[in-house]
Amino acid sequence: KNVVGGCCNMIINNLRSVNTIFRQKSTFDHLRVASIKQFETFEHWSRRLINDFFTSDFGLDYLDSMVSDNQPLVKTEIKRRIRERKKENPGKYPRDIDAILLEDIEYFFTRDDLYKKYFKKVFCPFYSGSNEIRSILERLIPIRNKLAHDNPISFREAEQVECYTNDFIDAFKRYYSQQGKEREYNVPTIISISDSQGNIYRAKTEIIQ
Repeated sequence: KNVVGGCCNMIINNLRSVNTIFRQKSTFDHLRVASIKQFETFEHWSRRLINDFFTSDFGLDYLDSMVSDNQPLVKTEIKRRIRERKKENPGKYPRDIDAILLEDIEYFFTRDDLYKKYFKKVFCPFYSGSNEIRSILERLIPIRNKLAHDNPISFREAEQVECYTNDFIDAFKRYYSQQGKEREYNVPTIISISDSQGNIYRAKTEIIQ
């Protein structure tokens, strides 16, 4: 009887452990999905913002443009990575701007000349300056890399993603509202579509243009 009772208790404890693991996995999966969605929304509107400014001043083919005789608009390393990604997967990256990463967004937002000319008007008064923006994005980049490599993230990291990206998105909303484009900003946007094989396809068009 004791042996049977011991076996039953062991089975019950094992089932409880399995149930706990499933609940934890479900929670972590939810955190991953929610955080990935936050990043995609933030990156989509960041690319949109960068593209709007650069297209306005340099035209559609701005990748090789120069802001001065010795200062390219886009540094060589970023151009090389963009072209490599587009070559490897042209369907995923129909435009040059679609191939930039979070690290590249940080570069554009915080490069001194670009910040003063373009992005200060978007981020002020939400942020004290480019150094604060750089500090926040440098906290987000490792989390984005974890998600990109299918690694788990903590509750704290998920909170950081939600809070920090929402702050940026609020700044974007304010800027586009000031430009009279708040209606377009709030229109639901299809950022990407995935098929049953796990392939992901990015939207090829922007809302405004």
